Amino acid sequence: MGIRNADYDEKRLIDRGKAFRTGFLAAMATIVQVNAGADLLGITVEPFAAFQLQLWIPLSACLIDQVRRNAFDEVNTNVGKLFFLFWGIAGLIAIGKTIVNLSNGSEVLLTNATIGEPFGRLVMGIGMLVTSIVYFVKLRQDARVYQPE
Repeated sequence: MGIRNADYDEKRLIDRGKAFRTGFLAAMATIVQVNAGADLLGITVEPFAAFQLQLWIPLSACLIDQVRRNAFDEVNTNVGKLFFLFWGIAGLIAIGKTIVNLSNGSEVLLTNATIGEPFGRLVMGIGMLVTSIVYFVKLRQDARVYQPE
């Protein structure tokens, strides 16, 4: 036998592994889509924009899957609530900054068939905001399901 740990939750570890698998598959799909899409459409992607796309899409997919499966350790704690609140606010700031810069003409999404950094920032902000929204919706659903009678 071994030492038993009361905090050990095998289902949570399995669900976390499935969420990491989702993130990995999203990373592979994003790499293929960015490179193949650029080749098929005849456009280029700035290196930093490609980095942002290949980082934030899989990270968002992994976090959303962890939240959906309740595999995130601090999912029902104040730390989790605070983390996802600031995560969503940071996403809103990124989206807002991009929209303001696009509207006043200081940045463009596409220049000479090249996808620029503002596009990557916009995807990053959307991913952060969607992750935060999914967290708070899931938290609300869990509160309704586990309400004491």
